Amino acid sequence: MRVWRTVGRIITLLWRAIRIENVWREIHISPDKHPEPTLRRFAYLRDRGVRCYLHNLTSPSGRGVSTGMVSLRVHRDDLNKAYHLLKEISN
Repeated sequence: MRVWRTVGRIITLLWRAIRIENVWREIHISPDKHPEPTLRRFAYLRDRGVRCYLHNLTSPSGRGVSTGMVSLRVHRDDLNKAYHLLKEISN
């Protein structure tokens, strides 16, 4: 009985992780340790109603050491709008 409860919890955690990853798409990663361009893109998109967030990229050591790099992730339903807006500012 205990084993099945544990298996059920593991399956639930995996399902949540997969479902969340499928909702957000990474559209930009900051170059090296310079997050400013990514932060500007984030503010620009957020001001125009695009659902997005910044994801801090930490070192793979697991110690939570920040590399200074961030990625910009956009909700899958707002991808076209985000690409269109970013194309406007790059021209």
